[in-house]
Amino acid sequence: MDQENVEKQVEETLEAASRIAQVKAPPFFKEGVLNQMRTGKGEEERPLIPWFTPKYQVAALICIIMVNAFVLLWYASDNYDQSVANFAQAYGLSSSDNESFFNVN
Repeated sequence: MDQENVEKQVEETLEAASRIAQVKAPPFFKEGVLNQMRTGKGEEERPLIPWFTPKYQVAALICIIMVNAFVLLWYASDNYDQSVANFAQAYGLSSSDNESFFNVN
């Protein structure tokens, strides 16, 4: 019974393959497609974020660089002031509010 089912399916497959016919395409379809491929007149790529075009990308990059430079300079000056204060305090060079040259005890 299983053998008969397999033979029937094989015959149906071969019969379906014999019914395949050539597709009729318009006469100048190939030339039209090749011309479109050569000229690049296909679907244009749409960006993921449409408003984020290259001119805005450059502006955003410049802004990010400026913000990073500002933060780096601010951090460096703040870090320098802190390190000088720590150095002066470690070697007793810092001046506090209680110490003065005019205050002789």
